Amino acid sequence: MEKLNIFIKDTKDKEIIKNILYAAEIFESKVNFILYSALKEIEVLLEEYPEQELENSVIVSDSENFNIHDSKLKFIQKEGPKKIKIFCANPNIESWVFADDMLVRDEIKESKNGKGIDFLKRSSFFPLPEEIVYPKYVLNNLFNKKKENEKYGFLKNMDISRACARTPSLKNFLNHLYKELDLDNEYLEMSFSRSMDRDIFVNLVKEVVPNETILFRTLDGEVYSAQQLENEIKNGTEIGRQYTSDILRIARDLLKRRAERGGE
Repeated sequence: MEKLNIFIKDTKDKEIIKNILYAAEIFESKVNFILYSALKEIEVLLEEYPEQELENSVIVSDSENFNIHDSKLKFIQKEGPKKIKIFCANPNIESWVFADDMLVRDEIKESKNGKGIDFLKRSSFFPLPEEIVYPKYVLNNLFNKKKENEKYGFLKNMDISRACARTPSLKNFLNHLYKELDLDNEYLEMSFSRSMDRDIFVNLVKEVVPNETILFRTLDGEVYSAQQLENEIKNGTEIGRQYTSDILRIARDLLKRRAERGGE
């Protein structure tokens, strides 16, 4: 097919998305970025393009530009002017920078940003991108020493499977692009499995009340509360993976013994 048009608000958002698409193996030869100044003015901009050219187009915007109270619906595509689909980053495109938390950690360490290093010392995990309250503020603090045109190059190394497992709005956007461009979406299939597994175990842990309850003790004697385990599982850490693996193994053995007793 012809190039897919991506209408995006400014050069900063374009740089973020362009580098993420590179990591997803959707190269610039496949897409055409068109900048707009404000969402309310896009109808005027679209008048400059023939209908046929707009058939292969999407608009990317921040979900905070829309009055949607249910966060689960914020990333679902909407029908915009001329029936072009609007894909919303939740809460905004800056949050997608944090989709691959391990990559962000490495970039902060390499940049030697004082505020970023302090953050890493205080926190053992990054919250999910769509749970960050002010992504723009966090981004500016963690990467404030880099020039604007140099800030987002590291996103070319993003683990797309991990990023999509942590960021539904990004996954939804990429899934549409893979489909429209007739590309292999193996990254998204992998992320679906990882995201599904994570959500199941997170919900199991969330059911434990109070959340200060100790649920897990490692072989080294470290203990983890329900709240701590929820964060570990969400972020795919070694502890989170160990806990979920233990749960599955114990459940398997219990069900096996039950089945054997029933067959006696």
